[in-house]
Amino acid sequence: MIDLNRILKLNIRAKLTVAFVGIAMLPLLIVGLYAIRMHTRSLQDSQLLHLGHDVLTIRERTETFLNGVEGDVRFLSHSPALLALVESEGDRALRQRVADHIAAFAQAKRIYYQIWCADREGQVMMKVRWQGDRYATLPQEGPDWTGASYYLHLIEGLRPGQFTVAPVELTGDGELVAAISYALPIFGRSGGFAGIVVADVFARDLFRVVERSHSSLGGKIILVSQEGYYLYHPDKKREWSKLLASRHEDTLQRDYPPEAATSILSGQAGTVLSSELVIAYAPLLNHGPSIYTVFESVPKSAIFAPVASFKRFFFIFFILFVGASAVLAYFATVQFTRPIRRLQEGAEVVAAGDFGHRLRTGTYDEIERLAEAFNRMAESLQDREAQIRRHESELEALVAERTRELSEEKGRLQAVLDNVPSAFVMLDPDLTIRSASAAFERITGRALDRVRGMKCYDLLWDERACSNCSARRALQSGQIVADVSQVAGQEGDARYIERVAIPIRANGRVERVLEVITDVTERKRIEAQMIRSEKLAVVGEMASVIAHEVRNSLTSVKMILQLEMERQDLNETDREALEVAVSSVRRMESMVSDLLKFARPTPPVFAPHDVNRIVEEAVGLTQYQFNRNGVRFVCRLAPELPAVTADESHLKEAFVNLILNASAAVLEGGEVAVETRRTDATVEVTVSDDGCGIPEAHLGRIFDPFFTTRPDGTGLGLSIVRRAVEQHGGTISVESRERQGTRFTVRLPTSRRLNVAEDLRAS
Repeated sequence: MIDLNRILKLNIRAKLTVAFVGIAMLPLLIVGLYAIRMHTRSLQDSQLLHLGHDVLTIRERTETFLNGVEGDVRFLSHSPALLALVESEGDRALRQRVADHIAAFAQAKRIYYQIWCADREGQVMMKVRWQGDRYATLPQEGPDWTGASYYLHLIEGLRPGQFTVAPVELTGDGELVAAISYALPIFGRSGGFAGIVVADVFARDLFRVVERSHSSLGGKIILVSQEGYYLYHPDKKREWSKLLASRHEDTLQRDYPPEAATSILSGQAGTVLSSELVIAYAPLLNHGPSIYTVFESVPKSAIFAPVASFKRFFFIFFILFVGASAVLAYFATVQFTRPIRRLQEGAEVVAAGDFGHRLRTGTYDEIERLAEAFNRMAESLQDREAQIRRHESELEALVAERTRELSEEKGRLQAVLDNVPSAFVMLDPDLTIRSASAAFERITGRALDRVRGMKCYDLLWDERACSNCSARRALQSGQIVADVSQVAGQEGDARYIERVAIPIRANGRVERVLEVITDVTERKRIEAQMIRSEKLAVVGEMASVIAHEVRNSLTSVKMILQLEMERQDLNETDREALEVAVSSVRRMESMVSDLLKFARPTPPVFAPHDVNRIVEEAVGLTQYQFNRNGVRFVCRLAPELPAVTADESHLKEAFVNLILNASAAVLEGGEVAVETRRTDATVEVTVSDDGCGIPEAHLGRIFDPFFTTRPDGTGLGLSIVRRAVEQHGGTISVESRERQGTRFTVRLPTSRRLNVAEDLRAS
């Protein structure tokens, strides 16, 4: 059942008013609509019948006129005198006699513009035309005796007794005359085609016949051809000398809807209704080769004007009746709604908290009994309100005490979490951060009030989830998962984050994940440094022993070779060979010196220095290399760099090694660039080239001692550079692609204590 209360959200007074008015107006509405419908249908049928009768009357009147013309033309076509004229060889006397008879015949009718005949060859034999007040025979010479070929073509194929009708415009006495031409073939006594007779009827006489019929409803009577051209139109007949059928812009298809135009030109009688008009139509001359149609169009508003008047009267009466019913219903419903409104107001007072309010209606009916029940309810609520207030005060005291205890407990727990170096992060199953400890802000650099609601990978993994996420694995397996990942720091350096994902269960399933995040970058760095230190210590001991033994042997060999070179009896070939040997010994001594320098480096002496000045001195020491190799050098130094705590000689040696390596990697015409810039906590020195680059397989080993791809290299240069940078508490990184170049970036801290450097030196 449909609940009307949801659809019509009305008060009781409105509902009762609607009910009363509806009951009163429903019979009137049904009877009135039925009367309008029946009256409209009856009037429509009557008007359509009357309109159809008018059109048939017009057709009868018009066909009577046209049939008279047809009879005249048939009479002429069977005239023996006319047949003799078209079969003669141009007998002038016969032509004059026939013309006189035709003129007398036309004078009696006075509806023809001209009557003429021609033989089978198209030669005009006789022509009689209206000349002001009488008919006269035209002279045989002149342009008026031409034009028979058109009519011969028009009657071509007609059998005896058939004729054709065509609207034409004829030229006579310097003006155009609108006419309707009737053309009939003349057949000889042998039955063969002998000639043609043509009678041109004044179109104005036909129009006068049509105009005598008019409709009392303001309709228009129109004649059209089978092609839709107007022969007669009351709004478009301003020029009697011009037949409307010749105007191509005045057509039925242009002025009326396509459906109406098709019905009118169908050749049948009937009526059609368009959006604004009612049209009755009937064909003319339907038995001949040429078909014309007469129709009358009447505006719908004229036909249905009485219906519209009746509708207006009915609706005015209906509105007055509804208004009177509504007024009576209003006074009747006040007796119901007034006590109900008092009940509503009393309920609002009680709802506001005044449980001592009581109602008095005085209706002595069901509404008064409802008010009494309402008063009993208010009294009961008043008693319960007193009990609730007592319980409320006791509960508030209990809640306040418990809240204080929970707040203290939460404060102690938060203090513990905030002082733990590791960060505690609570994640939803979709990795949304719900809460985090203070250490999370130190690790990520993001304020805690901004990270809540964000995805954890937006902060740690550059806005994309890692493929081996520990939190996801903990959610799926329900077990504790730990891993260590490498991320990019705020300064672009590599950082290592240890994450331990602990699943939090509730109701037997994992609903959240507690992730413990620890920055283990320093620990990883110390571990890697300890491993390298152990390697370097072993390598250094081996290099020291080897260098000591090799240096002694090289000294002896060098002395012997020099003594041999001092002999006076040496020929030039032997002397050159000894010089080559001494040069090789010296190169080996240089390599031994590098080994000893690597094995027993000099202790660094730290002091504040300008990095730009150290870089400029390193560039000056390597300038000869660029001039010799034809390498273009670019130096871009940032102004006002802060001082760094460094050992000048060690740092300069590191920069020299990087620049020489870059110059050796580029071909003639290549480029080496040295740049310095300042970041938040470091000074960066970048050495880049556009040389051959380093294969990806070698990138992980270029800082290992004795690893080299150059035939003349020792493999110690980059190891010494890395050790020098790490002695300064900095980092060095490399980016390289084969055949595109290499970039080394050294990052030195700007706020570094000297005792840290001493600790590193001691280690």
